[in-house]
Amino acid sequence: MSSMNDHLPHLASNIAISAEGLMAVSKSMTFRINFGHLIIGKKKKGSKDEVSIGDFTKLMDMHSARGGASFEPKLPNAEKAEKILQFLVEPEQHVCRALKDVERTCEFTIVTEDQEIKANANCNPGQNMKLAMVRATRPEAWGRLNWTVVAPDMKFDWNFRVDAWDKMDVPASFKDLSEKVCLTANVDKQSLLAVPTVNTARLSALEDEIKQIRVKSSARFPFKDSSYMLEISVTKAINGFRASGGPEVTWSVELYAPHWEESVNHMSGGRKVWGEGLENIWTDEGHDLKSRLGGFCRVILEVQALLNRADASVASQ
Repeated sequence: MSSMNDHLPHLASNIAISAEGLMAVSKSMTFRINFGHLIIGKKKKGSKDEVSIGDFTKLMDMHSARGGASFEPKLPNAEKAEKILQFLVEPEQHVCRALKDVERTCEFTIVTEDQEIKANANCNPGQNMKLAMVRATRPEAWGRLNWTVVAPDMKFDWNFRVDAWDKMDVPASFKDLSEKVCLTANVDKQSLLAVPTVNTARLSALEDEIKQIRVKSSARFPFKDSSYMLEISVTKAINGFRASGGPEVTWSVELYAPHWEESVNHMSGGRKVWGEGLENIWTDEGHDLKSRLGGFCRVILEVQALLNRADASVASQ
């Protein structure tokens, strides 16, 4: 925490500069905090697998300038997601106020050559899930803002990412998506993550257009008394329509503020308006940008420490 406070003036200056550019973007945008792992793709020849914190800091400076490292929010061993979630909602953790506050959702996505067609469904164990809110977007390939904070002494690193996309008309061939896809929720009422079975047989006529199919099942709840939601998800992804080998199944952890969807995209006079010192983005953390950013980072670090405890608890079972 003290190290974070040392960096706050510099971080606040950077985010203020970045925000000026982002507010000029006319596209829709999303803010998210993801917890995952930094993956080192390239290492200096002769470098060791274990390095000191000082040497690690130098390596990060090199990777940020030259590449060779990337943040991976998709976590392996998806069976851990339910166990982590069950730990987080235990009353003695004082994280989730009550089980009734846990909202379970499902997002179905088809990726085509240049678009993503999405639909949502609510999860009711053992029942067919009706897809609704069919929509199409054209997402940008790279994040407009992509900050990664590496924590060698923690189980999870974290990443603050801003993505932008264009809203598109749903292609005529996918307008009846909700009628062509059948999802059935897991019948286990004890599970909080209802990962559905999916029947896409009626999409076979569109198989040449489909590059990937994803099903993301999520459970989310307010994090303590903050203005943020903590979301645990399991995602099944199949590349192509008839890909062999079965789906890739991963899990993820996200933190976000529900009001961001509206406040991040509020525009006036041809540009986005985020308020003095980004007061419309971080609404309850302080009186200026530095204090608001500090409050925001403290919530992230609290979640990070909580995930450490949850991971240790699951490992001991």
